[in-house]
Amino acid sequence: MNPFVNTQFGAMCRELRVAARLKQREVAARVGIAASTYGNLESNPHKTIRRERAERIGRLYELDDAMQAQLMAAWDAQPVSEYSQKQRDSWAIRNAARSKAKNHDRMKLSLLEVTMLLIATVDGAAIDPGTLCACGGPKEPGSDMFDEPDSSGQPCELCDALKLLGLTGWTNLQDVTDRLAAVQEKMTG
Repeated sequence: MNPFVNTQFGAMCRELRVAARLKQREVAARVGIAASTYGNLESNPHKTIRRERAERIGRLYELDDAMQAQLMAAWDAQPVSEYSQKQRDSWAIRNAARSKAKNHDRMKLSLLEVTMLLIATVDGAAIDPGTLCACGGPKEPGSDMFDEPDSSGQPCELCDALKLLGLTGWTNLQDVTDRLAAVQEKMTG
């Protein structure tokens, strides 16, 4: 036998409250929500509270297991409003970005950005690409930049930066720019 007249969550909460001779603000205080939120809960066809709060309502009225299950099934059946769904979606996107941000190397990303700015500046100013690299640039098409150390026997700072970013064997600015963009996309998604 169904102890509830109505099977909607808000109506069930109202039936329980009226039977217990409580006011909305009293139930709201005991459950830990604002009185206006509780008022919306009884009249709104959409979910207005989280599941934990809905469970608290059942515990407040000391419902048996069957009635508690019925109350929670009614809560589960309530749809989420379009506004709430948009909020949830934006929170999910923000949390995914935060999670991704925790997993990237900030120093590597900073190095990538500085290197890209340097290359963009040189590329935009029509400067000879060979002057960008203190090693002197590739000596011949297709040669590996890291095979050409400077007078100290070490690759220049740009070549070191590119090597740290995982780029080896670059031959021209367009190649470097394309490969750096791919690294940036991988790091920042």
